Amino acid sequence: HSHRVLHRDLKPLNVFLTRQGVVKLGDFGIARVIDNSVGAQTAIGTPHYLSPEICNSEPYGPRSDLWSLGVVTYEIAALRVPFHGTNLPAVALQIIGADPAPLPEGFSEDLSRMVFSFLEKEPDKRPNLDGVLAWPFVQRYIRRNLSHTVAA
Repeated sequence: HSHRVLHRDLKPLNVFLTRQGVVKLGDFGIARVIDNSVGAQTAIGTPHYLSPEICNSEPYGPRSDLWSLGVVTYEIAALRVPFHGTNLPAVALQIIGADPAPLPEGFSEDLSRMVFSFLEKEPDKRPNLDGVLAWPFVQRYIRRNLSHTVAA
């Protein structure tokens, strides 16, 4: 997002793990560079990962991708998406109006808080990525697990 690029289709199929254990995003086919003053407006993406603002045909920005990251993280933890439906309108109604079930037992409170902060219905209530990277539990993870992957 520091490059003002919206991915617009974050989902497990577009998240890759290298042999070195580095997570990378792929499939930027519908990504868009955004102007800081105007959000994107095209309703595009994979239904279960759409943010409420996209489902409501409202302008959206980087926090919409954070919503999708919350759905992906929830799905990894719970082994199911947080919002269900048999068709796009049914999924959209769930995304707009339903609260997801808690994560299964055994996950840290920090992870749960992070996921549900990403799944805030109001984009302004979602954290920005810089804020997330500053969270103490994220900083601990970075120091413990990513120190050996610093770029040369």
